[in-house]
Amino acid sequence: MVSGENGMVVSTSTQASQVGIEILKQGGNAIDAAAAVGFALAVTSSSNGNLGGGGFMVTRMANGKTFTLDYREMAPKSAYKDLFLDSSKNVIKGKSTKTHYASGIPGSVDGLLRAWKDHGSGNISIQQLLNPAVNYAENGFQLSKYEANKRESRKFINKYDFFLADTKLMPVVGKSLGQLLGPRGKMPTPVPFNAPIDAFLSRFKTSIRVRVKNSLSISCKIGDTTMDEQQVAQNAIAVINNLKTKFPNGDKNIRKYMIKTTMGKAAK
Repeated sequence: MVSGENGMVVSTSTQASQVGIEILKQGGNAIDAAAAVGFALAVTSSSNGNLGGGGFMVTRMANGKTFTLDYREMAPKSAYKDLFLDSSKNVIKGKSTKTHYASGIPGSVDGLLRAWKDHGSGNISIQQLLNPAVNYAENGFQLSKYEANKRESRKFINKYDFFLADTKLMPVVGKSLGQLLGPRGKMPTPVPFNAPIDAFLSRFKTSIRVRVKNSLSISCKIGDTTMDEQQVAQNAIAVINNLKTKFPNGDKNIRKYMIKTTMGKAAK
C-alpha cells in the first residue's frame, strides 16, 4: 500500500507522473496536475494519452464540491441519423468502424483545458501547463530497454507463459510492456514485495496457457525443442485428459485434436 500526505500522481508514464508532481509543487491543485499529465502523456505514452481521442472526468474537490466533465469524441456536424444505413435501413457493414465516417471529433484538448480553466487552482499558467509536454516533444525522453526495442520485447514475452511483478511496479510494467502483454493474456500476477512466491511458482510449473480464439477451437503449447518425443506426448495426453473434464459430455464435445510445430502443418 502506498500513501502520501500532500498528493500523489499515478499514470502509465514516469515522465508524465513527474510532470504532475512538479505542478503540485508549484501550487497547482489536482485538476492542474491531471491536465498537465494528460498533455504529457500525449507525448510520452501516446497509446494511453493522446490528442486525437477524448475522455471524461469525475471529481470530488477537497471542499466537497463535485463535478463531471464529458469530453469524449463527438460525431461531426455533417453526421446524420442514418449515416451508417443503406436505403433499406440495413447497417452497412464496416462503415461505422473501418471508414473515415467512423472518425469522431477529438475532445481531449478542449476537455483538459476546460477542466484547468474552470476548476484549476488559478496558480498555474497555460505555459506551465503545456511546457513540459512541449519540452518532451522537442527534446525527447529516455525509453526503457523494452520500450526502445519492440522486437526484443516480443521475443522475451513469447518465451515465457507466466510472469510475476512487484505490485508497486505494475504501472511501469503496464507502460513498458502492456501493449504486448495484454493482448496475449500475459499481464503479470502482482505480488507484494518480500511476499513468498513458492506457491505461485509451483502452480505455474504445473500449468499451461490455453488460448481461445474467436472460433470453436483452443490452442496451447505442449513442448519445445529441448524436450524429447515422449515428454511432448505426455504433455499432449495430460492436456487432452484435462480438457475432457471441462466439457459436460467429455470427449464427445471434441471433434478432433491437431498437433503442429510453430511454423509447420497440423497433423490430425
